[in-house]
Amino acid sequence: MATDQQIAQMPIQEAVLLPGGNGLASPPFQVPMNILGIFGWHNIETGVEACVCDGILIPSTKAKTEFIRLIGRRSFVRRVLLKPGPLEVVSSALTQDQLKLTLTVSIKYEVEDPVYVSSLENPLAELRNLVEGLTVEYIHSKSFAEFVGDEGEVRALLKARLQAEDTISGKYIIHDVLKAIPSGDERLIEITRKTRAAAEQRYLIEEEGKNREVEARHNVTIAREQAQLDEEIAQRKHEREKEIRELEARSEIMKTAISTLGEVAKSGIDPTKLTKEVISSIVERVPTVQLSSDSHTSLPDEHPLVQATVRNQLEIEKSALASIKDQLGIITYDVLESQSKLKGAIIQTAGYEIIFQCADNYPEEQPKATVRFSNGTTQPMDGYWISGVSNSLAQALLVIVPQINPGNQ
Repeated sequence: MATDQQIAQMPIQEAVLLPGGNGLASPPFQVPMNILGIFGWHNIETGVEACVCDGILIPSTKAKTEFIRLIGRRSFVRRVLLKPGPLEVVSSALTQDQLKLTLTVSIKYEVEDPVYVSSLENPLAELRNLVEGLTVEYIHSKSFAEFVGDEGEVRALLKARLQAEDTISGKYIIHDVLKAIPSGDERLIEITRKTRAAAEQRYLIEEEGKNREVEARHNVTIAREQAQLDEEIAQRKHEREKEIRELEARSEIMKTAISTLGEVAKSGIDPTKLTKEVISSIVERVPTVQLSSDSHTSLPDEHPLVQATVRNQLEIEKSALASIKDQLGIITYDVLESQSKLKGAIIQTAGYEIIFQCADNYPEEQPKATVRFSNGTTQPMDGYWISGVSNSLAQALLVIVPQINPGNQ
């Protein structure tokens, strides 16, 4: 028989297996008193073991004094293993469909109440009986096929049942059900597995069929929408070609009209005498270009007029000013803008600068034009804009420049 010193010093996993131990608690022993026979201590590995002395928990190492030994009395201690190895339980019972099944369960657990465990004669047998009883009840509640085809649900549900059991809660902590392996009539198990596999295969085939049907409907929808899109693109292309032809014709007429305004201004005649109705009648006489729906003629996307349709007003103004810069002797020009809207421009020449101020509804409303000479004097300008016909600052410059009076310098 092991001495008190040996029980106190040997690994806890061995101490609980000694005669007098119960599998989770060591045999009762007296803590060796090393000083005067009444002072001593027993080293307790925290988290691995605990000690129970006369029904009182000693969770960690502390000095112990026993004056009662002077009068011949003794106190006894039991070491309790807190984290034992997994508990394996084998349970056999009839399933819900009256087929015999054996379930081998392995449980990872921890002792929560060392005092309770130290008081039992065989705590492992008691715990095993509790687990076996709960497992048998669980086997009764499910079919044979559910156990054979399990993919982890049995372990999870068993763990939940064990954690909720009143006879276990507070005494043990159930950390996990490591395994739950069913066994029984191998012939029935094989038939069940094959039946399950066939059902899964049939399900996969049905799902594949559904997916193909969805894909086919999707492809039909895509084809129909693509045809509609192609038709719309063709129609828009036709309309664009028609608009471009009309713009080409109007552009030629507008060039002629602007040139005429410039010549009129040079001759000293007020260009406003060419009334809006006269200029408009010239533009309105431009024939509308009709393109047949089966026409194969189309302009390339890089055509200048095609590009003009996608440029904004600011780009058009800058391009027009650049085109007449050399013709009018412009040194520099600066287009003023705010929030993508034209607000005006400053045109610099050798002897003066022309300042334009544009309202928000430009070009419907005439911009304000002022000529500022190098000596600081200014000349307001008027009669250079025909509402509904004029549409750029470049057109206004062609009329304004010939009217500037250098004598104001």
